[in-house]
Amino acid sequence: MERDLFEEVRHRVGCMYISDLPLLKAETDVALHEICLEHYPEWEVADFMYYVFGPPKEK
Repeated sequence: MERDLFEEVRHRVGCMYISDLPLLKAETDVALHEICLEHYPEWEVADFMYYVFGPPKEK
């Protein structure tokens, strides 16, 4: 069975829809710290971070 980072975090946060995750950034951040991100492809982690937290801040 293939893992899905979006669904894993949605489940851990306890929300019904993936689209709720950007509204629950603090809860999503906590859930991410409980997950071993090495189990997911780098592109999926990057997509997830962009979707929930937006583009990286410029330095």
